Amino acid sequence: MKHRLKTELQTVIDRQKFLIILDNLETRHYTLWKGFWTVVNYLRLKGIIAMKYASTLTEDEAAMLKAVMSSNVSARLRSRAHCVILSAKRYSIREITDILEVNRRTISSWIDAWEISGFEGLCDKPRSGRPTKLTSREKKMALKLIGEHPKSFKKVMNTLTERTGKTVSVKTLKRLVNSSRMVQSPTKRG
Repeated sequence: MKHRLKTELQTVIDRQKFLIILDNLETRHYTLWKGFWTVVNYLRLKGIIAMKYASTLTEDEAAMLKAVMSSNVSARLRSRAHCVILSAKRYSIREITDILEVNRRTISSWIDAWEISGFEGLCDKPRSGRPTKLTSREKKMALKLIGEHPKSFKKVMNTLTERTGKTVSVKTLKRLVNSSRMVQSPTKRG
């Protein structure tokens, strides 16, 4: 196998063929992957293959990405903005992976999305699925009712139906409670 790997690498002329070999080796022979990176880094130093970085940021782009990182938007968007900033500062994908603890392919796709679509490429796309039944106001009302009657979800369900005209299941109420616990800050026990 090592001889085949060496032969394939010696015959590499263009970057595309090398990247195809790289992907095939990654999926078929993960054990060779770590040693393979030494060869990859050597080829990068020789200029045979190029490192992937985000293009240099303008002052406006850098300011916008820093604002996104420091604002209270979604954690995903903050991570993506941080990734682009690090990449523009010439951090390698491997270094960004270590910092953000995200898969290298994900980092690569974020950089590609930035290069193609700019800031819009970093935002989440609309996802399929059913929209939530309850509005945020109704969810707060449901949580308040659950707080008043924690052992009787059926009573909460009936009261909520009377007040809102919407029917929800006990499972929906339990999911609501679980999601609200994840959002709340942890309490100290002791």
